[in-house]
Amino acid sequence: MIQPNIVVYRSQLNISRKFNPLDILSKLSLNFDFVNDFLLNCSVISKFCEMVNKIAKTPLDNLALTKLDNMGSVFLILSSLTAVKESNRTAILSDDMIHAIEKVLELHTTQLKQYLESPGSIDDDLLLTSNHLAASACNLLRSLSRSVATLRTHLKETQTITFLLETIAIPEQDLVNAFVNNSALLQNELLLKTVTLAIISNVVLDFSPLRKALINGGLVDSIAALLHNTENVNILLNSLWVFRHIIYNEKVDARERYMGPVGLDRLVELCDHPSHDVQEMSFNVLRNLSTSSDLHVRQLLNFFNKEKSTDEDKRQSWLNFLLGKMEDNSMHDSKNEDMLESIVYIVVHISATSEDLRDLIVRNRRLMLHIKDLLLNCQSNSIRLACVWVIINLTWVDNIQQRSGERAHVFGLRSDVEVEDNSDANVDVDADADVDADTGDDNDVVGERISGSNRLRDLRALRNRASGRNTIGHGVDDRVSKLTGMGFLDVLGSLSRSVDNLDLKERLKVAVSNLNSANRGSAIRF
Repeated sequence: MIQPNIVVYRSQLNISRKFNPLDILSKLSLNFDFVNDFLLNCSVISKFCEMVNKIAKTPLDNLALTKLDNMGSVFLILSSLTAVKESNRTAILSDDMIHAIEKVLELHTTQLKQYLESPGSIDDDLLLTSNHLAASACNLLRSLSRSVATLRTHLKETQTITFLLETIAIPEQDLVNAFVNNSALLQNELLLKTVTLAIISNVVLDFSPLRKALINGGLVDSIAALLHNTENVNILLNSLWVFRHIIYNEKVDARERYMGPVGLDRLVELCDHPSHDVQEMSFNVLRNLSTSSDLHVRQLLNFFNKEKSTDEDKRQSWLNFLLGKMEDNSMHDSKNEDMLESIVYIVVHISATSEDLRDLIVRNRRLMLHIKDLLLNCQSNSIRLACVWVIINLTWVDNIQQRSGERAHVFGLRSDVEVEDNSDANVDVDADADVDADTGDDNDVVGERISGSNRLRDLRALRNRASGRNTIGHGVDDRVSKLTGMGFLDVLGSLSRSVDNLDLKERLKVAVSNLNSANRGSAIRF
């Protein structure tokens, strides 16, 4: 058995970690904000960067394990210091730092491949150390990837993406087989794969210069393989997160192409996964998939076609599936808020498609009464807003849409990423998959936030609709009559007078105006 460059024994390594000041400091930094504040006041960022760059100038496979451990601890400290503040990221960013991260990923990828090809050819302690070092470097890279400036400069032309793709492409079963007698190595490798997916979810969005390299490098096939084969909940959750960002803001034909390896069957199956977080993320993916896509809306509506004979039965089966999920997840439990919001926005997207589907929704009385219940009793303004958009779309008139070039409301893309940018044209939200716990980590998740040009476009569309005049179609007449009979006019009117949220209040007024106008026989439509 080859044991390259083993400098300390197993017992010595454990002792050195236990009493290593840098290891202790990294744990304190990750768990206590005041420690980070203290380190920043001491101006230690530059010193830590010098330590990393100095170590990285030596071939990593020639370093003692304790040196590699020190480097990993410094990476963790820097990842904690750069997790929030852009100024701290800027302070450590350099080609040398990115090169050091790249060398670390290359070291571990090479050693892991060698171990998998020939189990036992690499000492377990060495592989554990290089794994710890790679995971620490990835945690730092995860923090840095939140910066648009980083994506457009230091990460734009590196081999980092290659190593990230290689890490997630290794089949999970290969790891299970190789580490059957070493559960620590197995868990560490699965954790590294989870952290890597968290990085990719940040750098694969449409504005990232790294997106093309990721897609061309086989990312979709790797994510599809993980979605179908992994038994690790965190890897499954982060894979869904990545796929949601792959299809975010994409054209319909591209979405359909990316859906090929994944399959709609698998996404719907995951909506019933034992993990609540996986269910929630699966509905988020379907929410992005169905946005502005008649193709995918009708695929969803026809999903249960094996058991039903008529189009009405097939389509109502999908609406009843969504209704069942809403009924199973109480609106009074805050953990269900994101899932309920995504489900209602799928209904919004269906209602934005065509007159026949708007009629289909209104004919589902149980669904409409549940939406009214959400308006009355749910405390989440984001869920209420989604419900109001359903009503606005149901009272939409197609002939005005065709004449004005507008269409029913289909806004509802979801992108919860850590990417930050100071420009006005970018949405700045912070939510990432948690890699240290059994559940996802939704930090400051923002729902349908409109920023910059998106808000102006949305308001302009409403004004354009307000200026259109035409006769009321029989379809919308019938829908308005049914909605009024169910009590929606009274509920929406009462809410419009009582809510404080300006965005919600604005949409409530539009919905009330639609219903009132139809009841008066007016020709004005929003």
